[in-house]
Order: sequence, then structure tokens, then C-alpha cells
Amino acid sequence: PMTPHLDFGTLGPAQADWSTLLATGNMPEKAPDEPVEFFMLDARFTVLLEKAVQNGSADNWYAHMQLGMSYFASGRMEEAHREFTASNALSANALSLYGLAQIARYRNDAASFGALIMRASKMDLDNVSLACEAMGTLSSLGWNEELNFLYSLYPESIRALGRVKLLVIPALIKTG
Repeated sequence: PMTPHLDFGTLGPAQADWSTLLATGNMPEKAPDEPVEFFMLDARFTVLLEKAVQNGSADNWYAHMQLGMSYFASGRMEEAHREFTASNALSANALSLYGLAQIARYRNDAASFGALIMRASKMDLDNVSLACEAMGTLSSLGWNEELNFLYSLYPESIRALGRVKLLVIPALIKTG
């Protein structure tokens, strides 16, 4: 390039959804079990997402989920709740349930937080981060039977993790 200090490289696969939003005004469709590689938590993209869900992406769970994440990151909890709820209604997905769980946590609603984080984890049993957060949440709430049940659903790759074992052992002891 003529100005190497201004060469910011090229966009990669993680930015593809956002390139599509910029080019078309809509988010691409995704299956709820496809991994989400990137969140764009920037006010300029929030505006684009708001327009997208009012137009061509109105029935797109992924667009609503991304807008919910953007609202949540900027502290707009009511709007985030609305978008996560819309996303999950369009297609049940772990990320929107996770978002709703975090809003419940923000509102100090421990029962809803625990139930939602558990539902989210059950939808994405291979997600290590979500498994650890769900197990830690259930442990801190004293929901030992639920913790043991959730643990039983995880694949061996999750159950073998030291952190997960440290969370399940006290629950197993308390429930006999």
C-alpha cells in the first residue's frame, strides 16, 4: 500500500455478517446452533441493526439477538429485554436466553437468572464458558439438584474440566 501505516488489513470471516449489514442493510440468517463469532457493540452499528429489524431482518432471530446484545452493552435494559425476547420467539437460542439471564441478574432476580442460565446452557451443552457460568450460578444459588442434573447432561469434555468438577462435588455431597 502507498501508506503502510494506514493498512488495517482485510476483513475476515468473523466480520462477514457485519459486512453484509453494511452492504445490504440486513443481517444474514444463521441457524441458532451456528457459532456467533463477533459482536459489534458500537452505537453506529446499533443504528444499523435498529433499521434492519424494522425492515428486511424483522423475522431474523440473529438480528434481534445482536441488537439485544448491543442494547445490553450500552445499559438499555428494557430494549435489550424486548430484543432478546423477540429473538427467542423467532427461534429458540442459547444467546438470547443468556441475554435474558443477564438482565435478570442485573435486576437482582436470582430465581429467573438461575432458571434462564440453566435453560441457555442446556441448549448449548458444548459451550465451556456457558457451562462454567451456569454451574457457578446454580452453585451460588444452592440449587444442588439442578446443578447435578445439568452436569449429567454435559459431554465428557465438559465434565472432565477441573472447574466443573470443583462445582459439582459439593452439590453431590449435599444431595447425597
